[in-house]
Amino acid sequence: YVSEAALIRMVGEYEDTGERRGVWQGLRLGLSRTAWRLFLIDLVIDIPVILAFLLLTALAFTPLAFGLRGSAPSTVIVGSLLTTGIFAAGIGLAVVAGTVLSVLKRFFRQACALESLGVIASIRRGWAVVRRKPADVLVMWLIMLGITLGWVVVMALSFLVLFPLLLLFIGLGGAAGALSAYLVFLLSSLVLEGALPVLLAVVVGLPIFILVMLAPWSCLGGLMEVFTSSAWTLTYRELRGAVDTQPDQVPVVDAASVGAVPAA
Repeated sequence: YVSEAALIRMVGEYEDTGERRGVWQGLRLGLSRTAWRLFLIDLVIDIPVILAFLLLTALAFTPLAFGLRGSAPSTVIVGSLLTTGIFAAGIGLAVVAGTVLSVLKRFFRQACALESLGVIASIRRGWAVVRRKPADVLVMWLIMLGITLGWVVVMALSFLVLFPLLLLFIGLGGAAGALSAYLVFLLSSLVLEGALPVLLAVVVGLPIFILVMLAPWSCLGGLMEVFTSSAWTLTYRELRGAVDTQPDQVPVVDAASVGAVPAA
């Protein structure tokens, strides 16, 4: 959340003032109330959605539960089919809802970081921008979807082309993870007994091994996230400007009727 707030505010300030900020200056921008509000936005949206889908999952298994209580095989078959259908529909609904919410939350975050709004005000502001320009939002999402799919293909090919580099970082990660695990094992075995020193060594060594092994691709993924966040920031600024400059709709008045005196 600190990184996301930093990215959004850095792009916004660059567009406003032309000033480029370094990494540490950007992180100082991210270490603010904005990061906390971004977390709260996700919390306010995700908790009701998760509860709703948990309830939907429970309802999906209700026909199966009633079918298992029956003695006839046909009852079990019908309950199983109903459960499968409802569960499949729930998965499809979850994919659609997750996609829509991921786009909406982009705009909520932009409103929060760029306009220093609170949680509810950010949601209202972001929704207002999306509601006034739904076609532009859809086109931007399709563009980003194509870029993301292309990026996935590039990343998959990079694993094949850069396989020697992957082997190198596997070796470096193994050495770093094994050394860290061994040091943790030696220190913990001085005060602990049994399997706890081994468990602590694995808990420390395994994440270090994974981080070092995937370091090059993590850096590439970070570049992609910077591009994605910046693209959505610029999109929000453009759409916000279009919405703010768009005049409100007013009722059309017939010029011939202006000043007319109603008949007695």
